[in-house]
Amino acid sequence: MFNKVLGIAITGWQRFDHYTVLCELFPVALPTLAVCLLTIINGDFNENVHKTASNLLGFEKLLEIDTFPRPQPVGPPPLFPGGNIHNSCLQLGNCITEYHILMHHPSIEGAFSSYQIMHNRVNTLHIDQFLPRARILLMNIEAINVQLEGELNKIFYPTTVEEFLAVNINPFLEKLRKLVKDADLQIIFHSAPEEMQLNSN
Repeated sequence: MFNKVLGIAITGWQRFDHYTVLCELFPVALPTLAVCLLTIINGDFNENVHKTASNLLGFEKLLEIDTFPRPQPVGPPPLFPGGNIHNSCLQLGNCITEYHILMHHPSIEGAFSSYQIMHNRVNTLHIDQFLPRARILLMNIEAINVQLEGELNKIFYPTTVEEFLAVNINPFLEKLRKLVKDADLQIIFHSAPEEMQLNSN
């Protein structure tokens, strides 16, 4: 198709336009950039390119190429500046996948709807099926939130940090906190004497 290639342009952006949310963080994209540049220099992607990029960026093992499906094991942070952000985002990706799996649990979809909660028509045996997982997931995302906020503040402006957390973490935290709170309240309600339950309905 082309008689002569005059050059190769590599572009990158963190938004699709000025009015869209952040879609990429440089520390998360850096491994991809390294692999792309080495592939261009080498002429194709191969095992040597993979190893070289991994070594240059300070990965203990080969950097991840297939990031889906998640969850996947996350190794120690790579040594390049922003490596902790890269790792935290991989951990966050795992948690978001676990969140979606949790929210499609039959005991949530079929036995813990907003209608059932509003009318206190919940069987606590169903709560037992998801609440322990919800608590652990909430704790994990809260830990990632604290870690990411600290690491992001070392590199980005406060408004960027605020936006990233507001878009990528806070919605999951809010929904999980509500889920856990509603479940706890239902357990308290259904453990009360029957006459108290009747009075509160």
